[in-house]
Amino acid sequence: MKFIQAKNFTKAHREAVDWIVIHATQGAERVGAAQATANRFAGIGQEAPKASAHYAIDPSEVIQCVKESDVAWHCPGANRRGIGIEHCGSADQTPEQWDDLTSVAELKASANLVALICHHWHIPPVRIDAKAINGFVRGIAGHADFTEAFHTKGGHTDPGPNFPWDNYMNLVRQEYDAITKGHA
Repeated sequence: MKFIQAKNFTKAHREAVDWIVIHATQGAERVGAAQATANRFAGIGQEAPKASAHYAIDPSEVIQCVKESDVAWHCPGANRRGIGIEHCGSADQTPEQWDDLTSVAELKASANLVALICHHWHIPPVRIDAKAINGFVRGIAGHADFTEAFHTKGGHTDPGPNFPWDNYMNLVRQEYDAITKGHA
């Protein structure tokens, strides 16, 4: 997997992670978008934002931007305990747009990555909401869920109300089951 170091992150040498935070970049869902996102986080050809994520995913590749043991700046309140996954796409995508060939390829790649992260950090491959987050339940949630849980400013709604959570979580669990059976 390609690694392009984000400029803004916190070295941490974490030994535990509780959450996987699903994001949408609010950009184009296309081949090459993960590279553009990673370059933006790194400050290549532009000023780096005061933000980062651990991974950027588009339909053709996954690029790591921050080591999982370090803290990316992707979701206030969840940064220290979470791993941020940026999906190239937009929170306002329709159900049909999340179901096109481009999105399906991106979500399959993401599900594989998230299953590997769950296995590595012993995170249950389950979808959690704001109430579960506030109860310190471990799992997978969208940036919007953390915004609701922590009442953070900025109104992040990604990955969006039409993100195909049921289908996505089925893919994650299938990948997770395949990984855990292979390690049994």
